[in-house]
Amino acid sequence: MTDDELHVAYAALFETYQEITPTAAAFPVGKLNAPYAPSAVAMDADRHEYRPAADNPIFATMERRYGRSNRIWAMDRRMVSEGHIEFLQQTGRRYLVGAPKSGLKKFEHELLSEDWEIVREGFEVKKCPSPDGQETFILCRSADRREKEKAMHERFAQRIREGREKFAKACAHKKQDPLTIAQRVGRLKGLNSRAAGLFQVTINTRSDGGASVTWREAREWRVRSELSEGCYLLRSNIEDWSAEELRRTSIQLTEA
Repeated sequence: MTDDELHVAYAALFETYQEITPTAAAFPVGKLNAPYAPSAVAMDADRHEYRPAADNPIFATMERRYGRSNRIWAMDRRMVSEGHIEFLQQTGRRYLVGAPKSGLKKFEHELLSEDWEIVREGFEVKKCPSPDGQETFILCRSADRREKEKAMHERFAQRIREGREKFAKACAHKKQDPLTIAQRVGRLKGLNSRAAGLFQVTINTRSDGGASVTWREAREWRVRSELSEGCYLLRSNIEDWSAEELRRTSIQLTEA
């Protein structure tokens, strides 16, 4: 079976699983950018508990079908917990998993430095060893993705600014209960959480008992946001692959 046929078979099976229940996918992969076998295992994306290998529906099923030798586990960040990582490490399994975007905060120095490997125009990668030397983190930065995330942040920020103007008019027109205004501000930021960190809000009580609202746009949040826009993070314990080989393998999680 060719690599393309493997992808088609895998995609068909994964689609079948998705029709049954919301899932995340996990499968063993090889260096040819295709699963070792045309199959996937479904797992509830909200279940992150640690399970021994014998009881784990992902590891047990795949290894029962295709064996354990030379397998590399590729998993989406939605389904990976520290318990899973610990299990993979303790049992000597090799893995390549997506890491939460919040993890980019630990790599601000690396994001600022210039020693990136250019994969193609508009796309760069960088390998960053973990402090204990047990893992490698792979920083990926896409110019196209940066523009999309920047536009998304601005869209949510503009919605909050529009809400801010409505609050100002409401407070100026009629005495507003401070607690009610605080709840409305919380809802507004919750609905636009991608840009909520940009706005620092102070709600005070005026002498007449009404609410006054002070807004400030935090420049430090903007700087951090611009630094991480277009970036994502992978983590792996594979030592003999380049950053680009690891990135290309991880693409199976979105292309299949």
